[in-house]
Amino acid sequence: MFFLSYKANARVKLAKTGHGPHSSKLVVIVLFCCYLCCSVAIVLYCCYLCCSVVIVLFCRYLCCCVAIVLYCWYLCCSVVIVLYCCYLCCSVVIVLFCRYLCCCVAIVLYCWYLCCSVVIVLYCCYLCCCVAIVLYCCYLCWSVVIVLYCCYLCCCVVIVLYCCYLCCSVIICVILGIVCV
Repeated sequence: MFFLSYKANARVKLAKTGHGPHSSKLVVIVLFCCYLCCSVAIVLYCCYLCCSVVIVLFCRYLCCCVAIVLYCWYLCCSVVIVLYCCYLCCSVVIVLFCRYLCCCVAIVLYCWYLCCSVVIVLYCCYLCCCVAIVLYCCYLCWSVVIVLYCCYLCCCVVIVLYCCYLCCSVIICVILGIVCV
């Protein structure tokens, strides 16, 4: 019992000095601690919310940056692909134009070859005709010469025969004149 009264006395003493469980200082300290704990909790929660918002905004910023970088990359790739396609188209057009030019040159050269061949054939025909005309003229000249020579021979024969005839006539006349005398 002494212990219980000692305990009660201690409580009364603590209450009088302001250090007991019902002391106003203790209530103020507890309330202040609760206030501090709540303030710290609220501050920490606000920091958590702010950090969450900052993290979300930073993630959105990063996503936007990545999206912008990917879109720029897409645009660059599109431009490169378009330029490469233009290069390919221009290359095809240049190749086709070069083939067209080569074909035109080949056609012109072939036509030139055909014209030269025709000219050569016509010139050869001309030369052949000239040679044929010259040979025909020579043939005609020789024919005329042969005819003239034959005429000359015939005339000579006729003259010889006529001379023979005259000689024979003279001889006959002389023989007949001798016989008649």
